[in-house]
Amino acid sequence: MMDVSLLVLKSGEYLVSLVEELEMEPRVHLVTPYTVSGKAKLSLSRWPEYMVDEHILLTSDSLLTVGEPTEAVRAAYLKKV
Repeated sequence: MMDVSLLVLKSGEYLVSLVEELEMEPRVHLVTPYTVSGKAKLSLSRWPEYMVDEHILLTSDSLLTVGEPTEAVRAAYLKKV
């Protein structure tokens, strides 16, 4: 089952996406991921840039953590997709 999650990458980027955790590497399947930025004004941008694919696979060595986004981030993401 896919849920909207917030991912923190080792690069320092924050992503919001529909996420499916997989049993083997690559460990995470993302559908339509966006980077999250801004504090006063929330901004979402497609990730990765310059790629048309909506399904992205990430290995666990790219991740710091995965968790539930704030309601504001969740709402902004759902509005985009």
